Amino acid sequence: MAQERANTMMRGGSRYYVRTSGPGLTERLPGVTSLLNCLPKPFLGPWQAKLTAEYAVERMAELFPIALKDPAAAVELIKGAPRRYTKERADVGTFAHEMFEKMAKGEKLRNVPSDMALYRTAFDEFLNRFQPTFVDQEFTVWDSTVGYAGSADAVMIVEGEQIVVDYKTSKSIHEETALQLAAYRHAANIMVDGGELVPNHETVGGAVFHVAHDGSWSFIPAACGREQMDVFEHLLAVFHWDAGGKRGVLGKAL
Repeated sequence: MAQERANTMMRGGSRYYVRTSGPGLTERLPGVTSLLNCLPKPFLGPWQAKLTAEYAVERMAELFPIALKDPAAAVELIKGAPRRYTKERADVGTFAHEMFEKMAKGEKLRNVPSDMALYRTAFDEFLNRFQPTFVDQEFTVWDSTVGYAGSADAVMIVEGEQIVVDYKTSKSIHEETALQLAAYRHAANIMVDGGELVPNHETVGGAVFHVAHDGSWSFIPAACGREQMDVFEHLLAVFHWDAGGKRGVLGKAL
């Protein structure tokens, strides 16, 4: 049976996966990455401030005449620097993931942009070094009982062990990736043709294939057992609190 991607929708800044579970019945579950956004990210504020300041300084000559004519437009340009950078990196990640999937299937790549060549080289080196057998790629995990869904990159056999693997093209990777892999690994089901649910793949662990901006790569085992899954499930409570559970908890002042 072929794998099928679930439909998704955005609500309140979070992604939900949507599936028709019966005649007139629709199931909507929050996505793994949206749940991970509930984790504190103390580094994010300083990073955004630094990126914004660098953008303003590096483009001072370009921004100065804009600021003289339309200060509000200049402010929008400057404060939007982190958002534009994040969008650019997300586009790179999307292209790289699609390229990795094709390479894993043995398909020939055509019209690869020059700035993506280093990602192709890195994945080719990974394939040659570890000789993985791909069991599944780009599939949707679904867990109605726990209450979440998500898009997993790959399940593969590496050195005799079947593991779930996530691809990262960010500058660095963070420990929360272990929670992401735990969610993919422990989900009850995966989605196949027609939205049917079948049991998830049996895996013994997880790992991250990471390609840095300079093309260097690493393959990093990550703990994604029951302990990490317990932490991920706690994020569900935080997510539902923020998504609506906090409404009405404060009464009128006496």
